[in-house]
Parts: sequence; structure tokens; C-alpha cells
Amino acid sequence: MSHFLKKETNLDFLNFGRGGYGSISSVLNLVRIINFSSKDILNKKIPNPEKILFFFFEGNDLTENYQLFKSTEFIDAKTYFNFELKNFNNKSKNFTPEINFPIINYIQNLFERFLFIFKKIENFNDFQSYIIEIYDRIKGSPKSLIRNYSEIENIKKNKTTDNFILPQLESGFTLLNQDSIDLSLDIFYCSLDFLKTKFPQSQINIIYIPSLPSIYKFEKNINVWSNWAKKNNYENLIIDTETYNFNSNYVRNSLRYNLNKKKIEFLDLTSFLQDKNKKNLLHGPLEYHHFNNLGYQFISEIILRYIF
Repeated sequence: MSHFLKKETNLDFLNFGRGGYGSISSVLNLVRIINFSSKDILNKKIPNPEKILFFFFEGNDLTENYQLFKSTEFIDAKTYFNFELKNFNNKSKNFTPEINFPIINYIQNLFERFLFIFKKIENFNDFQSYIIEIYDRIKGSPKSLIRNYSEIENIKKNKTTDNFILPQLESGFTLLNQDSIDLSLDIFYCSLDFLKTKFPQSQINIIYIPSLPSIYKFEKNINVWSNWAKKNNYENLIIDTETYNFNSNYVRNSLRYNLNKKKIEFLDLTSFLQDKNKKNLLHGPLEYHHFNNLGYQFISEIILRYIF
């Protein structure tokens, strides 16, 4: 998305998004990279941002916040955040060589990934299948990019009222109850308060990205990605559209109310994407857990219209 915004505004955009991150890791990573840049002897220091576009994805941001919290023994979001912040500050004091030579960290991660895969391979056929999958991914094969790879032919389908056929979808609303949704939001608010304190001169905009069940209208109950859910010890894998819409409205209203109190701009993309999808599929065909080129371009246009 950054390149769309850069092309239209001629401003510099740095993308700090990473897979598998919760709200705390997102804000601390921004601070970490800016701090590291001041110690980098090869590049210029990154200045504090003029604008911060903080995306909140309905599909997994709630679950990732809760899952990370659940792995600890804390009972409230504030104590948990302060603990993570203390760990971050302690680690930030140490100088590491990859600040100036990131290739060191890259090679280390590559080696660890190789060992992880090597341990899972039981015979030559497994190794051969893995090589073929990597090759398919490089080519952009639709099969290889759908996460439930081993059961691709058997996954349950979801049919929209516009006759789009979508695979099982990613969603936190089948996986979290009301209390855990509130806890996940509290973690997000703690992260946001830290961001405001750290960058008081920066304009912060929260951009809400709805998940597929909120964007498209489905004929029946919604099938959620079962492989993901089972790996995280959840059993409820189906949700009806009425319950899903209730939860989505609850989260968006909570964000709208609390961000207004904090005097932070909030851009909810839900209605824009719902209107756009009536004639266009904004996801796939390579994979359906992220937007396609049309989807990213459309979101960029909305951001330019309402934020810039």
C-alpha cells in the first residue's frame, strides 16, 4: 500500500507492519527501528514521523492480542503492557551488530528456518513435497498461497449473495467471547497511549480494516478457517452473520468512542469496502486472507481522500 500512497503524494512512507504481531509489538517495533537508525553508521537517522497510520485489522488483531496475553500470568492489560515495555527497554540498551549489518540477523533466521523444516522431514517424499511447495510459492501458484494447503480441495466454501465463492475465512469473532474482545481492545488502547506519549508531535490516524465476513454478504453461516482455530485449541468454527455483524459493530463503536475521547482520528473502511465489493472481488485469486491489487489500491484512495 505504501507505494500507492508514495506515488500520489510524493511523500516517504515506511511500512512497519509484520505478520503475527499484536498491538504492543507493533508500536514497540516502530520505536525500536527509529532508535536503531540513530546508531546506524551507514544510513541516516529516521526522523520522528509526521503522520502515523495505525491499521487495526478485524480479522486477527483481536486474537493476536488475546493469544499473547493468554500466554502470560497477568490479569489486566495495563500490567501486561508495562511488563512488555520494561522488557523492551532492557533489550534496547544492548548494542547488537545487526544494527549496522542486518544481513547477520537475516542469515541467522534463514538457518533457524532451515533447521525447523529439516526436523519435520521424515523421508525423501516429504523433502520433495516441500521443495515443490516453495517453487509453487515463488511462481505465485494459487494453491500454494492458501494457508490450509494440505486440505485445499476439501475446505468448506462460503457463497456471497453476489455469487462470489470464498474459502474459509479468518475471524476472531468465532474465537473470542465479549470479555476477551474487551481485553484485546484494552491492550490496543494501552499501546496507543504509549504511542501518543512517545510521538506527541505526530498525527496518529487509526484505520479500521474489516475482515471478509464484514465486507461481503453471505447466504448462510460463515465458515472460519478450521486449521487455524484447531491449532489454537478452539472448537467453535462457524458463526451466523447476525452475530458476526453485532460483534463487528461492537468493536467499531468501542474504537470510535474511545478514540474520540483520546482526540485521535478514526477512519472506518467497512462501509467503503462493502459498497466497492458489490461489483468487484477485493480478495484473491492467489489467496483470500489479504486484499488483492484492486483492494489495496482502493484503500489507498480512501486514505488519500480522508487523511491527506
